[in-house]
Amino acid sequence: MKKHLIVLMLTTLFFYKVDAQKHFSVYIQFPLHLDTEKISISYNGGKGIASITKPSFKYGRTNITGAFYSKYATITITYLKENSSFYKEFWVNSKPSSITFLSNNDSTENPLLTTKLTNAFDIKQMGESKMDLFVANEQNDFTTFLKRNGDKMGTSDSLIRLAATKGEILNNKRMEFIKKNGNLYYSLWQFATLMKAGFELDSLKSIFNTTFSESFKNSFEGKEIMKTLKVMSLSKGAKAPDFKTKDIYGKTIELASLKGKYVLVVFWASWCGPCIKEIPTLKELKDKYSSDKLEIISVSKDSDYSLFTNAVKKYKMDWAQIFNDKKLNATYNGDNMIPKVFLINDRGVIVYTRDEESDFELKYLKKILSRRI
Repeated sequence: MKKHLIVLMLTTLFFYKVDAQKHFSVYIQFPLHLDTEKISISYNGGKGIASITKPSFKYGRTNITGAFYSKYATITITYLKENSSFYKEFWVNSKPSSITFLSNNDSTENPLLTTKLTNAFDIKQMGESKMDLFVANEQNDFTTFLKRNGDKMGTSDSLIRLAATKGEILNNKRMEFIKKNGNLYYSLWQFATLMKAGFELDSLKSIFNTTFSESFKNSFEGKEIMKTLKVMSLSKGAKAPDFKTKDIYGKTIELASLKGKYVLVVFWASWCGPCIKEIPTLKELKDKYSSDKLEIISVSKDSDYSLFTNAVKKYKMDWAQIFNDKKLNATYNGDNMIPKVFLINDRGVIVYTRDEESDFELKYLKKILSRRI
């Protein structure tokens, strides 16, 4: 009976995962007078942008298919025209859909302006036009400033600072729109982008928690936003989340018990090329600093234990090794990107992250350690 129950649970989980991934198919028709070589198409299904390399056209028509996880897949179409570029964005779902751009032979106008849609949604009509109107003054001020001063900004720090200030004012106005229109899916969609524009973490958390409904928070998009907020909370100056785990020899490792020394936490996998390239630097640090000054902990994302242990032996990684601790990975590595490196000081505060420093060869990490230890 127990065996049957386990099989049923696994089967349920399998179908849940399958259902989580949806597929779209959209036919896009362009006017025949447009040069298809100047058309580019991409889509975002909730896990990043995918560009369509050289879409195939027949009589101005092409078919785009792909997987998506969010409520809609976002289709972005760009057309290059002389010194200008025009773009249009649409949402599609799992229903067969079509986007038809109606013929416009006027060379001075946007060729993507007029459309006929079937099971597709013009994002302008889903909230974007409303936001554009709300931020019109700030947008105009920012755009006018860039047009007047763009060619001078490379040699003027004061102009760069002023542009940054005007950009911040514009983004604050956009966020104000989101707070006033939390019932719109468009607002949730925009928040996922705008949250990366330099807002304070506590402010973002407050806006997310008070603006959006529980259904939005529990949606795929909401969960992805929460993952991003979690990753953002692991920036320099933040208190490192405590953890308690066991290494491959059964030894308990607890961050709280390591206070008084620096702790380097590295997320890696045996199949990750950039991770492997960093191992010589980790070995160098292990040899340079005594264990009472620096503790190195490598946390593997491998699912195959034998591949993991073979790599540990092959590269002689003679420091604490953790195998696929899902809780620890979720706490420190919510976006599942590796390699990821955190340096925690002797008071339990994060003082370095590989991502923030774009320190892909760990040169800056070595400098920090040489100054601090």
